[in-house]
Amino acid sequence: MANVTLPYPYEIDWWVQTLQTRVWEQVIKRVWGCNDSNYNSYGRAYRNRVNRGEGGSKGYIPEFYNPNTGQYDAGFGKNSQGGMFFDDRIAGLSYFGLVDPIKRMETGYHMAKFQWLFFVNLSKITPAGISSANNQRLDEVCVNDIRNFLQWNGCGFTVTGIVKDVDTVLERYSGQSKLESLSDDMHPRFCFRIDMELIYDPNQHTAQPIKQLLPMQISPVFYIKTVPNLANVISVGNGRYIYAEYGEGNTFTPLYTDTNLSFLAGKNVTVPFFKNDAPITLPNYNVGTGTWTVAGTPFGFNDGDYITMEITNYV
Repeated sequence: MANVTLPYPYEIDWWVQTLQTRVWEQVIKRVWGCNDSNYNSYGRAYRNRVNRGEGGSKGYIPEFYNPNTGQYDAGFGKNSQGGMFFDDRIAGLSYFGLVDPIKRMETGYHMAKFQWLFFVNLSKITPAGISSANNQRLDEVCVNDIRNFLQWNGCGFTVTGIVKDVDTVLERYSGQSKLESLSDDMHPRFCFRIDMELIYDPNQHTAQPIKQLLPMQISPVFYIKTVPNLANVISVGNGRYIYAEYGEGNTFTPLYTDTNLSFLAGKNVTVPFFKNDAPITLPNYNVGTGTWTVAGTPFGFNDGDYITMEITNYV
């Protein structure tokens, strides 16, 4: 699952996801040496009550919102039926728990209390970048990696406490999966909890942002070929491309490669156009369709012709 994020983090989840992503990039991947396949980083998890019948999990377990399914999930693999605790197949996992209630301050700001839970296998990560510990204990080093990062890059979060006793770390949860975590031989397993406070403006990040398109002047050169090479393309930003070569005919319409729709339709195109370096000051051009028409015999656009336009593109 790697770093599980929301498509648009709303209000308090914006701060959570910002911190989650920073730690994922700067500590979990860069310092601990983890990657998308061996560590699961989650955002805000819910403390949900479950009762899965005889032999199943009962009690309170953490579940995260899975943006791929739109449902709440309890993790993957061994822990998928009983909560997001240890998973021996990976190096670790982590998630946030929000401790209710959120308090409104006299200033109008809100204060929220969080628990950030980490479950790691110390033999599969490199705390402080240490790959050869020579039998040195690394549990406190692991905690310090997160605590020190929060001190300088906490996105508004402040540390109020650190808990390392597994029973206390999981005090808000219950059930068979918790009992298994308590009874298993822990080393080199290690869990810890960072208690935090966040003071934030509840009026920020309350609507989906609208992307502001930026104008960019481009001057592509197009080629007319008897047999166009569709592999010859031009990048126009946002990961999209248009064809650079087009077939003979009396009309010319630049097209997107992914949709075959007109690239120029509705865009500002500066006159004159240039055909074989000759300026055309009053071209027969349809702004709505993005099509330039040049009649001729046998065609207006023939093999070997090249066209240059100055276009205002938005990216």
